[in-house]
Amino acid sequence: MYWVEEEGRVLPCGFRFCPTDTQLLLFYLKKKILGLNDHIDLVPTIDVYASNPYHLPLSEFKYGQPNEYWYFYSNRRRGKILTVDGYYYLSSRRTIFDGKELIGFVRTLDFYHGRPPCGTKSRWSIQEYRINPDKIKVNEDDHTMKEKISKFVVCKIVHKQVYIPSADEVIIEEPEPNSSEDENNLSDGDEHNQSDTVLSQVKGEGSKSSGNDKENLEESESYDSNNDSDNKMVVVVVVVVVVRVVVVTE
Repeated sequence: MYWVEEEGRVLPCGFRFCPTDTQLLLFYLKKKILGLNDHIDLVPTIDVYASNPYHLPLSEFKYGQPNEYWYFYSNRRRGKILTVDGYYYLSSRRTIFDGKELIGFVRTLDFYHGRPPCGTKSRWSIQEYRINPDKIKVNEDDHTMKEKISKFVVCKIVHKQVYIPSADEVIIEEPEPNSSEDENNLSDGDEHNQSDTVLSQVKGEGSKSSGNDKENLEESESYDSNNDSDNKMVVVVVVVVVVRVVVVTE
């Protein structure tokens, strides 16, 4: 493995700062509060709520994904958070667990242009991570440390990107159909509609016939019986005629 040294830090090549929520709270924020991670201090400390997010010194954080997110330590604020021409609005809260153990809290603040409540939402937001005070043991009379634990946070600045195709990407557009194709499609549609109409009529007749099956069966039986009687009468008439012919000839 190759290692590089940057500003007194020794980091692996291709290093990218992408911690999980648990790592961010227990490894980075907790050690920063206790002053134990000076040798791996990759996250700058600024006042993230002092200005609009795009006016922050984002270039000071050099180990994340460019134009996507940035991490900074800061002091949290409560109540209305206003900037020169915008404000932060609390949109959600959630808790973070390590297994079944509560280790911290996260609140998301969206940045709006203008003044509340008539602002325009931007694509910028801040995810503010605060550690559970129970995870840091302090003396009961150490009020300075208690205040630091309750106010000191690590913030993730997020910029939601709008997808823009690169010059190398090819966008395939479907050609518009010409008039002949329109006519063919229209005729195909008419034939399809006609076939649907015929099918519905056949289904209707089928339902009618199935509903009259019993009546048709009775009529057919009566018809068959009538035919049988008629046939018997014809046979009798034929026999009589034959007998008369024989008598006459004799």
